[in-house]
Parts: sequence; structure tokens; C-alpha cells
Amino acid sequence: MKDIPRLLAMLVMAGAMTGLVSAADLSQHLWHQRVLLVFTPSVDDPHHTRLMRELAERSRDLDDRLVAVYRVVRESRPTSDHPAVSTVADEYLWHRFDVEPSQALLILIGMDGGEKLRSGLTEADLDRVFRRIDAMPMRRMELRGR
Repeated sequence: MKDIPRLLAMLVMAGAMTGLVSAADLSQHLWHQRVLLVFTPSVDDPHHTRLMRELAERSRDLDDRLVAVYRVVRESRPTSDHPAVSTVADEYLWHRFDVEPSQALLILIGMDGGEKLRSGLTEADLDRVFRRIDAMPMRRMELRGR
């Protein structure tokens, strides 16, 4: 897990090989943004729907904490219900983060590329995500710099 930047570079290469470079390129966020990956087998999952609604309601909190959100779905049908959330159907991400096909969960990736939080969507709590971010050294530096 300590070699996340190199793994993110591998993600770019894997994306290039599958034609999903723009969607799967998480390395573009390295040292600039945190990433929240929302894995769901289906966009119709009720826990996913609840979380997407909460994310939309808390978009200012996400922006303030420099969080990019990616919805990673098993199905590839396009959706436009949450334009601020990028939707990707990328098998590589499921394997890279060791997520089972039937799992619905979120993973918070820090600006350093390291996994900071993993939580099932049934117990996903944005306040918990925000507390984790607010406890990060880089976030504390951001707040001091204001």
C-alpha cells in the first residue's frame, strides 16, 4: 500500500489499454485532490441512491475539502442523475481495490494516493468521511493557510 503513486501510474497504463484513460486516471488527482470512489453493482441500489443524494446535498463540503467523486459501477449504462459525479465502468478499479462484484462500498483516497477509509454503503456516513479528511495533516495545513 505504500507504493500507491506507482500503482496509480499503472492505473493510467491500464486505462490506456482498455480505452478508459480519462475515466480511470486517478493519478491526475495526486497531490491536488482527494478521491472518493463509490463502488456499486447497480445505480439502482438503494444505499447508493441515498449516498448520491447526500453527496449532492453536501457538494459544498466536498468542494471545500477538495474531493473528487467517482461512481464505479458494474453496469455500463450511462446515467446523468448526478452531473458532479463521474461515472466509470472500469473492471480494473474493482480488481485494484479488491472489491467483490456484489459489494457496494466507498473508498477514500488521500492526496498522497493512499487509501484512508473503506466503508460499506449500508453504513456509509459522510460525516465520518469528513472527520477523517479533517484529521489529515494536509487538510490541517489547508485550514491554517486560509
